[in-house]
Amino acid sequence: MPIQVSYMGTKQKIAPRVASIIADGPSGPLLDVFSGICAIGSAVAHQRQVWCNDVQLFASSVAKAFFQSPDVPIGFDAAADISFAYYDQNRSRLEKRFGDLLGRERAALKSANYKSIKLAEEKITATRLLLHALSTIIPRWVRRKAYKKVLLTN
Repeated sequence: MPIQVSYMGTKQKIAPRVASIIADGPSGPLLDVFSGICAIGSAVAHQRQVWCNDVQLFASSVAKAFFQSPDVPIGFDAAADISFAYYDQNRSRLEKRFGDLLGRERAALKSANYKSIKLAEEKITATRLLLHALSTIIPRWVRRKAYKKVLLTN
């Protein structure tokens, strides 16, 4: 696999076994439905053509980059640099959309007042769940690079 990315539902651990089973099957392209981060596709790409499918736009983009790019896979830092602008734009939109709730959370945490914290927690629970869900979609290496840039600029 060009870049190993931790992603929800990854099939990296079973990819070698699945690849050996596929190798014993009939020749022809492999349709990797629900391809995610392409663990299975990457494991068999040296044996046959791979067609990837995933409903997640991010995963679909990863598949295109892995299997349609004519260039050698880029390294960690280059990939993070390319992705940072998109990550930062999305982060800014989320902060704008949920800024009020994030402000309430910061104020509640600074106050150390249990009732204030509990009230803010109740109002923020849905937002946290959404942000957590989004954070699982964004690869860890992009978040790490983004955090480094944010820390260096603030």
